[in-house]
Amino acid sequence: MEPKPSAAQQLPRPRLAWPMWLLVLALGAGLGAGGMHLAHDRARNIPDAPADSAQDYHCPMHPTYRSGQPGDCPICGMKLAPVAKAEDAIRKPRFYRSPMDPRQTSPVPAKDEMGMDFVAVYDAVSATDAAAMVTPVAGMVEVRFSPERLQLLGVRTAMAETGPVADSVQTTVRLTPDETRVYQVTLKVDAYVEKVHAGVVGELVRKGQPLLTVFSPELLAAQGEYAAAARGAVSSGQVDLAAASAEKLRLWNVPQASLFALAHGSKPQRTVTFTAPMTGTLTRREVVEGSRLSAGAMAMQLTDLKRLWALADLRTDDIAKVHPGMKATVRLLAYPGRTFVGTVDVMEPGIDPETRALRVRIGLKNDDGTLYPEMYGDVELRGEAHDAVTVPSDALMDSGNAQVVLVASATPGAFVPRQVHVGVHVGQRVEIVDGLRAGERVVTRANFLIDSESRLKAALSAMTPESP
Repeated sequence: MEPKPSAAQQLPRPRLAWPMWLLVLALGAGLGAGGMHLAHDRARNIPDAPADSAQDYHCPMHPTYRSGQPGDCPICGMKLAPVAKAEDAIRKPRFYRSPMDPRQTSPVPAKDEMGMDFVAVYDAVSATDAAAMVTPVAGMVEVRFSPERLQLLGVRTAMAETGPVADSVQTTVRLTPDETRVYQVTLKVDAYVEKVHAGVVGELVRKGQPLLTVFSPELLAAQGEYAAAARGAVSSGQVDLAAASAEKLRLWNVPQASLFALAHGSKPQRTVTFTAPMTGTLTRREVVEGSRLSAGAMAMQLTDLKRLWALADLRTDDIAKVHPGMKATVRLLAYPGRTFVGTVDVMEPGIDPETRALRVRIGLKNDDGTLYPEMYGDVELRGEAHDAVTVPSDALMDSGNAQVVLVASATPGAFVPRQVHVGVHVGQRVEIVDGLRAGERVVTRANFLIDSESRLKAALSAMTPESP
């Protein structure tokens, strides 16, 4: 049998009527509103910070993340670092230019003829402004070493210096004749070669010098027509017929002396001798005595070798550095220690689909005849010089996405990684377009060891939460 409940247990539990519930809810809402109103009054009573003291913060590992207050990065957990106030307003581009053709410029961002975005060109800045423009390097932090460890690592530094630099391109060249100075000797009628006056290939031929004597039935008949027309013009006034006959012989390259002789009573000659139309070197000879020449066939080729072309192939990334009229210094294997100066005459209108290179033609004078076609060598194309900050090439570390240098800090033994933008390479030095100023020292030896230390420290900092 179950025990009976006591008297206290048998009493009914007190229940609140529904108006009481409404009273409790109203009281809670009032307290909440009062608390919010109090917090709002307190926040309103806090004095506002001056506008010029506003500070932004960003993550050293993720510079694109910014916050208006200090704290931790929501991406990697690193402590946010303050951003220099002048970082976004220090440098303004002086103008914009095409990366492929520096001659294409614009005062505002634009695209060049090939559809590529123009790049900004900046003026020089002061040391204070340059310090404010330092771009943090993702995954790297400042590192410090004791003097003993610096000596053990063999760290060496060099100073960033200002000096003249110029765009320079080096490539190989091959000499060829100037195509505008080549002449092919051809006949405009069928003929048989009776005698070859020019000697062997390589002989210098003067203008007007006899080249070859030929027999042609057509030439013989045309001479007779002209002789008859010339005599008729004297007796019957057939001047037009004589002039037409003479013009036909001129178009067939019959020498003017032969026409003069026919006009003054000479009989038509069985053979006609053709002379050199220009002074040049005999570079091809396709006939021998007794051979038959068809109309239009080449008999000889004369080439003026007083000026040659040096053919050079440019890589795609070097095209923007070269333009017609640029000075070129050619060095040939045949003449060690000797240089030949020329100019860029022609840049071909298209890139070779097989080599992916653009061919340029460099004109070289050859008055002394020491240069010969098919000679081989190299060329240096150098643009106009301009002053820029340069550092030794050993100081530059290329990660694939950015170029980084390690800058010696004011604190002894401290080095700060800094991202830079490079320009042209001049010998063993490289131009720094942005990110470094003259007078700063950069690491040139053991920089990869310092780089490893910096990345390791940054990685450990990202994994270890900082204590409050």
